[in-house]
Amino acid sequence: MKPSAKLAGLSSFLVLAAGFVACESDDPTNSGPQFSLPDAAPWAVDSAAQDGPDDDGADPDAGSEAGPDDDPTDAGDGGDGGDGSVAAFAGLIGSIGGTPTEDRCPPGQVMIGVSGGTVGAGFYLDVLSAFRVLCGTARLPAAGSTDVTVEPGAVVPPTDADPRGNVAATPAQLTCPANQVVVSVNGRTVAKNFPPLRAVVSQLELVCAPLTHSNGVTTIGAGTVAGSLGSTNGVAVGPFACGPDTTASGMRVHSGEILDGAELRCEPTAVAAAQARN
Repeated sequence: MKPSAKLAGLSSFLVLAAGFVACESDDPTNSGPQFSLPDAAPWAVDSAAQDGPDDDGADPDAGSEAGPDDDPTDAGDGGDGGDGSVAAFAGLIGSIGGTPTEDRCPPGQVMIGVSGGTVGAGFYLDVLSAFRVLCGTARLPAAGSTDVTVEPGAVVPPTDADPRGNVAATPAQLTCPANQVVVSVNGRTVAKNFPPLRAVVSQLELVCAPLTHSNGVTTIGAGTVAGSLGSTNGVAVGPFACGPDTTASGMRVHSGEILDGAELRCEPTAVAAAQARN
């Protein structure tokens, strides 16, 4: 290479190096380039927009009765029931279809039973329908006792004209033994080809337990099976039990023409002061 070419190359290198030095000197903190993004970047995630029909992984059109007027949106895991309480859900019997509803006992009440009937013929043979939650009020023990008593309370939904599932079925009731509350459920499901093939509820079995209260502490006793409501056909599922220090306060129900699915709703046990007696 000729000396003139070498000098030209060296000159170019020095110019380029000077440019790099100038760039470095523009950022005395050496923190790297700073970018200013708009408050609402086009790729920003809207958390509210994520709570949609597909949050539970189900196809909103796969429900047994899902249609243009149905709302297949899941009601969410936990959340308050209007009074700031937070719930947990103990498993799913059946599947997500139809419309989800939070069939929660009124504040201060606990779940003590269910009512509903088995469809006796047709496509929905053996499936539960006309489903409702039975509630009760747990009362603090009388003087000298530690046993909590439970009085009949609300029914959810409150009227016979608005049950979960409207296919004709002869309703029956299943309740806990006296002065006990629901703490766990088992169930059975049968497959129906809507399509697609999907499991729906054919039976619910309740596990109930007594409560005691002493020195400001409520204790949940041992649970025993109270009985079952529905058909003996289908695949057994469960148990789905409430966690420590919680009992059932209702159910999250997925329904339309029949009871597609049910989840036990669990909350800290509510025990009310004893009513004044004349």
